[in-house]
Amino acid sequence: MNTTPGSYAAYIGIDWADQKHDLWLQPADGATAEHSPLEQTPAAIQNWLQQLRQRFGGRTIAVGIELSRGPLIYALMHCEFLVIYPINPKSLARYRQAFRPSGAKDDRSDAYLLCLFVQTHHTDLTAWKPDDVQTRTLAGLVERRRHWVDQATVLQLRLRAVLKAYYPVVLELFGDHLGTALACHFLQKWPDQPSLQKARPTTLRQFFHIHHSRSEQRIAERLQTIQQAQPLTQDEGVIVPHRMDALIASKLLLTLQHQIWELEHQIAKVFAAHPDAFIFEGLPGAGATLAPRLLVAFGSDREKFPNAKNIQQLSGIAPITVKSGQSECHFFRMTAPKFLHQTFWEFAKCSLVSCAWAQAVVTYLMKEKGLNFNAAVRALAFKWIRIIWRLWKNRQCYQEDIYLESLRRKKSRYLPDPIPCE
Repeated sequence: MNTTPGSYAAYIGIDWADQKHDLWLQPADGATAEHSPLEQTPAAIQNWLQQLRQRFGGRTIAVGIELSRGPLIYALMHCEFLVIYPINPKSLARYRQAFRPSGAKDDRSDAYLLCLFVQTHHTDLTAWKPDDVQTRTLAGLVERRRHWVDQATVLQLRLRAVLKAYYPVVLELFGDHLGTALACHFLQKWPDQPSLQKARPTTLRQFFHIHHSRSEQRIAERLQTIQQAQPLTQDEGVIVPHRMDALIASKLLLTLQHQIWELEHQIAKVFAAHPDAFIFEGLPGAGATLAPRLLVAFGSDREKFPNAKNIQQLSGIAPITVKSGQSECHFFRMTAPKFLHQTFWEFAKCSLVSCAWAQAVVTYLMKEKGLNFNAAVRALAFKWIRIIWRLWKNRQCYQEDIYLESLRRKKSRYLPDPIPCE
């Protein structure tokens, strides 16, 4: 597709909404601009695309829009004559302020400004290029897994608060493991203290055995805790509503656990079939969860990140430099994509378990540079991105021996101490 300056037949700005989008179309030949609405229905969108194809003879059209995903993008992404430029909402807001310092705005004017933005600055903007189907599938799956894991965490916190109010002995029995199948099935069977203390020790022992908790010492401790537990309250006005809350939360947690397992199974299947999986699965500490997320972070388009600095800054791992006159400031990007930032930070942290040079980096930064743990791990993530970017670019596996040899040649301060011979 030819997208050189001056090659577009028209420029379109789309101010999207839930039910109806505002369009502003400016033909490149200088013809009168047009404003029109577009309904968010498959038939309306396909009819509009067909009209554009016929009107401009299939020549390329530049489209400015404030998002890079969602129903409208999914409908437009496979249209061969559209070149989509996602515009950052903050960029549009500042562009709008340049024309309207009062702050006045409406959908029609935003569509016009998006059209003007892409018409004037498309040579300085990056056109959106979707990853291949496998990578986009994997991206959707790992993001949804993280979402439902977060929801399970929210449910566990709610359940903990509920139990504190009427049934604290369960917290003593299971501690930080309220989200496990054992704890949830326990609550389903004995949702309050009176029902629990009526249960015979043999019944409780059998329950723990069935749920793969077979440590006799641990079972004895739990039975003693149950026997000695004093009720927090005997007020039915407190117990009944809280008991219902606990039953609902524990049932939802059981359902979420199963569905998260299904998601993880699907992620493993898609990841194993991906041609770039071999690059990421051997990274120390990546494992079944973070290896697919790292693959998604880089994507399948090798031109997307010309150098490691691009993804370091996009993720918020690298500091941003602001220079003015003789002053120079460095600060971290606060509006970086959260999931992307978490992926690199969490991987760097997990790599500490099995990667000696990563441990040496964090130890040096904390002891010699005075960084706290989070900052040291972020600095480690910065180094990891450079390494993974090179592997991704060259389609190579990580080999720690090669990297350690590089550290030795440079006499790096991050070279880990040799393991003493016995």
